[in-house]
Amino acid sequence: MTGKVWLVGAGPGDPGLITVRGLELLRRADAVVHDRLVSAALVEHAPSHAERYDVGKARGQQRAGQAEITALLICLAQSGKQVVRLKGGDPFVFGRGGEEALALEAAGVLWEVVPGISAAIAAPALAGIPLTQREVAGSFAVTTGHLGLAQPGLAHADTLVVLMAVDQLENIVGTLLAQGRSRETPAALVQAASTAGQRTVRATLGALVEAARQAHIAPPATLVVGPTVALGQELNWFERRPLFGRRVLLARTRTQASELAGLLAEAGAEVHELPARHVVPLCTGQDREAIAAALQRMADATYEWVLFANATNVFSTWAALETLGLDARAVRARVAAFGVGTMEALRQCGINPDWSTTFYRAADIAAGLVGQGSHGAHRVATGLAVPDSQGMRIFMPYLEPVPRLVDALAAAGASVDSVAVAHLETDSAQEARRLEELLEPPGLDLVVLPASRAVDEVADLLHAANRTLGNARVVCIGPKTAERARAGGWPVHGVADNASRAALVDVAIQVVAEQSRAGVTGD
Repeated sequence: MTGKVWLVGAGPGDPGLITVRGLELLRRADAVVHDRLVSAALVEHAPSHAERYDVGKARGQQRAGQAEITALLICLAQSGKQVVRLKGGDPFVFGRGGEEALALEAAGVLWEVVPGISAAIAAPALAGIPLTQREVAGSFAVTTGHLGLAQPGLAHADTLVVLMAVDQLENIVGTLLAQGRSRETPAALVQAASTAGQRTVRATLGALVEAARQAHIAPPATLVVGPTVALGQELNWFERRPLFGRRVLLARTRTQASELAGLLAEAGAEVHELPARHVVPLCTGQDREAIAAALQRMADATYEWVLFANATNVFSTWAALETLGLDARAVRARVAAFGVGTMEALRQCGINPDWSTTFYRAADIAAGLVGQGSHGAHRVATGLAVPDSQGMRIFMPYLEPVPRLVDALAAAGASVDSVAVAHLETDSAQEARRLEELLEPPGLDLVVLPASRAVDEVADLLHAANRTLGNARVVCIGPKTAERARAGGWPVHGVADNASRAALVDVAIQVVAEQSRAGVTGD
């Protein structure tokens, strides 16, 4: 296969700001060569087999020189690999993308550019600063702190944006004042734009250097100068989000990129998911035989119901079907789902569940399902009536056993085949080191527990790291999870009232708001 390099703009920092095209290429790359400021969460979207190269450059240190980076891209492409070169912002806006493209062209390597969102545009927007505004600013100019302001006309643009401005801030401000800018011109420095660490310092141009020094603004930061900066206080939506700047540990109970993490991030949180897991298919020996037998029984309409307890079970079952040469047509039974995420996973696989619930307790789930009877109507559970269900046959694929639910279904009169379709692997030592780093000052603000087994996961990592949660607030998806957390000696500050991601995020927001009010009132 002919190799190729895509120069992909990764955006200003938030992994959600990559383009659809860029993400599509990343998900099928053979190799990823990325800069220092590219989000690790974004790099995770690359396939598990993809080679990863961190070639980031930082002040005072450099993992690879530009010549080495270019040589690496050429070598990977010439070996037949599909290479994604992930560059912060836009490759052709002070990203040296042009240099890399020229070198690839000279070497006869196929290449393309996928534009990205430059911090020159993103940082002002996320600080509530329009680059242009009718009757206020009709032009803007962009430069970098490394290049200075010698280019004619830069100092006189209505809005001036200076990337990588921190190291040269005093010289930049001095030059602007010498070129005629008023000391009273509104100015702002936006640090770590688009991330949970974003901070904005606003001052007049004459007072900005001291304001930045007092606020300890550090790279990466973008300078914006001009009259529209005055609109920033009123339009600064990004930093007003309810979880903005909060460091959150989300106990990971699945392998897919977590939608719960996405919702927390949308609310402004800096989300860290632990532990990282890898699904390992059970496709050899007796394991494969047991799975194949259960799936064949399902295809032969032996079961009346197939019950999925989480999204990972759905995707693992579909993977097992594919290895056996089967597809969704083999699901010759009605389908039941527990939890909103499970329902969504089924729909992604082309299945609309015949019954679904967000109940927490195993007894409630069992009662709701067997309440459908052998010929029950399609509905979402609203009651717990349990008619005679003798003989109902249920297939429940799983990654990890759920004996309470199996026992509850059996007690309600059902016959259950519970079969493992895969298992999970975790590098516990590595994940303990990651948690230890997160607990270093300033530490964690929130710990979000989306399942009772998440308590044990975090407890094991804490034990391995010989650490405690410190002052972090703990929020749980339901009473069982809260009970498990309290039994482990953790105070529980909030419990969601139903098994949905939205409810859990709402509780997290409520806990943070209560903490903020207590801080203001001194309670």
